[in-house]
Amino acid sequence: MLLPQFELYWVVSVTPSMYGTPLQGPLPHFVFYLFHALTITCLALTVASITADMSPWAMQNPDIKIKVGVILYIISWAVMCLFLAILAWHLDSLEKGEHRILVAVTISAPFFLVRIHYSVFMWFSHNPDFSLFKGNVTVKLVMCVLEEVVVVVVCLAIGMTLRVLGKTSSREEEADSSGHLLASYAPKP
Repeated sequence: MLLPQFELYWVVSVTPSMYGTPLQGPLPHFVFYLFHALTITCLALTVASITADMSPWAMQNPDIKIKVGVILYIISWAVMCLFLAILAWHLDSLEKGEHRILVAVTISAPFFLVRIHYSVFMWFSHNPDFSLFKGNVTVKLVMCVLEEVVVVVVCLAIGMTLRVLGKTSSREEEADSSGHLLASYAPKP
């Protein structure tokens, strides 16, 4: 519960055809790698800062690293929504099962936003309802715990409906495609 939106990293770890090349697919690989680096940076900053000093005083007066991490979470949420919009715009270039992944991310996005708001209130405001130790239990339940539960349930439910793709290397795919091409030109017995 201390780490806002940890699920953001694995929700947007999308399947292979969403990763495109600059000439094919809606988004190139490096864009997703940059997004993963951003979310890992958010996570590393918040974890490092929280574990460096876990005293009650430090939790009520957070380090600048926690604040930077939360701001980066806000930026990563906006980037996730931008990716979602781009991928929704290019829906026809995605495989059928990947449409369901976009549905999961679309359903999860507002819950992420509420969870991020809770983190912002917890680390930036001095409102006693959002205090880490003596905060309002109802506020924590509604803005923190339920959001995480809903995101996990949605992602698991949609993940269970996806079929598993076989592992093939790019060489095998090229051999298969060239083999079919050569087979069409081969002399018939």
